[in-house]
Amino acid sequence: KNSCARFLIELGADCETLTVAGDTPLFTAVANGHVGCARALLEMGAPPAGNAPDDPPLHVPAENDRIGCLELLLEKGGKINAQNCTGKTPLLVAAENGLVESASLLLKGGADIDAPNDWGGTPLFVAAANSHSHCARLLVDNGADCEKPTRCGCTPLIRAARRRDLDVVTILLAA
Repeated sequence: KNSCARFLIELGADCETLTVAGDTPLFTAVANGHVGCARALLEMGAPPAGNAPDDPPLHVPAENDRIGCLELLLEKGGKINAQNCTGKTPLLVAAENGLVESASLLLKGGADIDAPNDWGGTPLFVAAANSHSHCARLLVDNGADCEKPTRCGCTPLIRAARRRDLDVVTILLAA
């Protein structure tokens, strides 16, 4: 797979050309978990931060728990706190989907633990809102602000209580 990408680029294919949907070849490679192809594209000049502002490359493996691709993009300088078109960072996307391994890797890489999306929801807020107790625990244990409200004034604790999520409520009250 990676030899094919290399071959096409050597023949003049542009590794930054967008598809009709606005995706780069790198985005497509990481979306499908093709670490070798993504590595080849990066080695041949594809920007690790991407050139499609709606969905920077790190968001895709963070959303799909594609750890190999996530590690590769972090190693090659992917923007760990890049925001997509709705203000979500890769860490927020991982927390929203309850992906503890991706979230942990992003935290180790220096992700901003309290970076909010466009409406003020932090990674901890979205983990609580989606009943992802293991992710909420990881974020709390790493120093997430348990009381940071959204623009509407809702905190992670209020959201977890409204969902009647005893596990997340217990984690937040113990913090």
